[in-house]
Amino acid sequence: MAASSIGSSTVGIFPPPGVTEAEARPFIPPALEDIVSQLLSNSIEVLDLPFKSIDDEGAKAIAWALKTNTSLHTLNLNNNKFGEAGAKAIAEALKTNTSLYTLNLFNNKIGDAGAKAIALALATNTSLNTLDLSFNKFGEAGAKAIALAL
Repeated sequence: MAASSIGSSTVGIFPPPGVTEAEARPFIPPALEDIVSQLLSNSIEVLDLPFKSIDDEGAKAIAWALKTNTSLHTLNLNNNKFGEAGAKAIAEALKTNTSLYTLNLFNNKIGDAGAKAIALALATNTSLNTLDLSFNKFGEAGAKAIALAL
């Protein structure tokens, strides 16, 4: 399967404040509709999406569904294209998700702000035991935040 872009280049909160799940459906990138539905219905345990060109909007859609998911234990989003906004959305999901224990974010565009957001989420997340953030864009500040959170 050829890599295709999943998401869009628009910037903003996903879903926008005050928008219900039904109203948010149009904001879900079409290529992720089935995946988000599976996450919302708790019918998937492993989600393997490397090299899918998932951008910030795609990562936000996955993170939004991950907030209430109780079945997923492994999420692989390595080698995609999301950065700060996607990482921050995933961090927010980690604050409430209690089923995920392996998260692979290898080789994306996560900078210091995204790494710091994930570090803050690690303070409250009790289920995650494997996290791969290697080959991202964060520097010493992001690495220090992650190290202190471990």
